[in-house]
Amino acid sequence: LFATFSEVIAAAFDFKALLESFNSVTAALGASLMAGFAFAEQMREEKHERMQAQAELDRTYQVTPVGLFTLDPDGSFVRVNPALRQQLGLEKDALPAKRWADYFAPGAWEALQGLAAHPLGGELEVSGVGPADEADRSGAGGDSRWYLVRAAHAGNRIEGSLQDITERVKYTERLQYLANN
Repeated sequence: LFATFSEVIAAAFDFKALLESFNSVTAALGASLMAGFAFAEQMREEKHERMQAQAELDRTYQVTPVGLFTLDPDGSFVRVNPALRQQLGLEKDALPAKRWADYFAPGAWEALQGLAAHPLGGELEVSGVGPADEADRSGAGGDSRWYLVRAAHAGNRIEGSLQDITERVKYTERLQYLANN
């Protein structure tokens, strides 16, 4: 706008010095440069906000008391939170060598895939072996652990949550026993 006014003034008063140094081309270049700086600043702020949101999501993932997991299509654990590590007795460097089938009863992997494929989701109770029952993994017997699983497909992976419901199952079995006997 200033460049346009300066051209009108220069033409009206035959004043060429202002027109030679500042014309509509330099004004357009200056405006483009300012717009570029503003756009770059907006992108920088959006990136900063995304990074803050990602950090907050990561913190939430780490402190959630429910076990959270991501599995590859072959059933290997890709990512787990500390709650799931504790529930299953997973070591930090064990991933991705450990698979779903290593911790749960036969058929649990197929059941989980079916649950994840269901469009409305749902829940699934699976039996497994808790961290205190290492001997059970070799088939030495003992009490198994029970878990409530929720899962969904996320691309070609399965993401879900795992909640230990062993006490609830034991109390339900005890109530059934007392009701029948």
